[in-house]
Amino acid sequence: MVLSLPLAFFGSMFVLGLTPIGGLLNIVFTPAAAAIALLFIYQRPTAYLAFTMWVWMLTPLYRRMADFQTSYNETSLVLLAPLVVTLLCCLPILRNLRSGRHVAIAGLWGLLAVILYGFFSGAVQNGLFAALLGALNWALPILFAIHIMLCPEDAQEKGRQLMLSLVWGGGVLGLYGVYQYFLLPVWDAAWMRDSNLLSIGSPLPRMVRVFGTLNSPGPYAQFVSAAVLVALATRSKIRTPSLLLSVLGLMLSLVRAAWASTFIGFVALLYWSDVRQKTRFAVAGAGALVVLTPLLAFSPLGDTIGDRASTISDYSSDYSYLERLDLYQRFTATAFNSLAGVGIGGVGVVSARLSGQDMDVVDATTTIDSGVLEIFYTFGLSGAMFLGLLVILYVRAWPDKNDRFAVASMTVALSCAPLLFAGNPLIGASGMLVYPFLAIARLLKSHIKTPPDQTSHSPTGPLA
Repeated sequence: MVLSLPLAFFGSMFVLGLTPIGGLLNIVFTPAAAAIALLFIYQRPTAYLAFTMWVWMLTPLYRRMADFQTSYNETSLVLLAPLVVTLLCCLPILRNLRSGRHVAIAGLWGLLAVILYGFFSGAVQNGLFAALLGALNWALPILFAIHIMLCPEDAQEKGRQLMLSLVWGGGVLGLYGVYQYFLLPVWDAAWMRDSNLLSIGSPLPRMVRVFGTLNSPGPYAQFVSAAVLVALATRSKIRTPSLLLSVLGLMLSLVRAAWASTFIGFVALLYWSDVRQKTRFAVAGAGALVVLTPLLAFSPLGDTIGDRASTISDYSSDYSYLERLDLYQRFTATAFNSLAGVGIGGVGVVSARLSGQDMDVVDATTTIDSGVLEIFYTFGLSGAMFLGLLVILYVRAWPDKNDRFAVASMTVALSCAPLLFAGNPLIGASGMLVYPFLAIARLLKSHIKTPPDQTSHSPTGPLA
């Protein structure tokens, strides 16, 4: 059931999306995903963790397929699936509130308190619906992390399920990304035209910045980057193809910040590894170079990736770098001088629409390519508390070098931290790579491991 039910669900939904009645995805996708999530919560709780990650990774693809068969919808019902599936974790949270781990998750409760303040402030300033949608995107990854910390299932099995979802997910996302680059699917091309996202290239093969099954290159790059790091840090039968496909997807996303964060994660892996593991990483890296170098050198992939890489050292002609530098120069004072903050729902294109702003005159604050500035702009002085609690979470989750899953989890979370200066990796799909993986690393620390009488008897060995 652990594998067959999700495979049947995603497979049948994909087939439905290919048919002329693919618009039915708007009706059936979210309820079906929620039903499977409920079944897993009560029958196979650790499988619920992996299924939730898959829903976040794949849902935007099904949204595009549904839109292609009907019409473009900015607030597609399919996109509710990740929110609903993750929100269901509140059921086991309520059931396990007396587990005695509240000291371990105090920082997560503190983050939720800041978000609650931002919600009420945003509801007044930006409208209830914009604030509610924004608050869910901020809070759900944190609630999911609380669920991981509070529920009594075996910590190693929780880590194993999350790692497996990323290793397999990296292979799927990487393969789809390569396919998208060379043979752009019609539903992806239609969505690019309708959404008018100019930053992801043109809706033509070999002219697109790969975004895979997600909504944009940024989150896509974060997921395949995480898959690369997990494939390196753990043992799996599919680690080699997953690693190669994830690297290709990462490079084709053309997200240089994710390239840099992957390198930082790799350095962290080397720091937490022994001599034998360092040797294994070196062999894996050399093998990847042997396979990828001729592929990049003698195919159109090399030109695309090389042109993007050449801008790393040429700041004078780097448009996105100059634009971000201008943002910091213009907006820093505004963000830090907002004592009360504008509240949740004041940032983001969808939030702007829900709050009733005229999209023809939306100002630069609609999108802020800096998580740090967005936190202070949204929460005001409470933003300092938010960042302080986040730092504490990282410090307290610092892993034991001998625990493979703890190291892999912390590496994923740590690689996301630098992205705070190039976007906001703490919300929505990106946030699912921060808080849940911090929770796994924290949970695996010896002094809060699950007592023997509460653990399940799931296998705790390396990834299968």
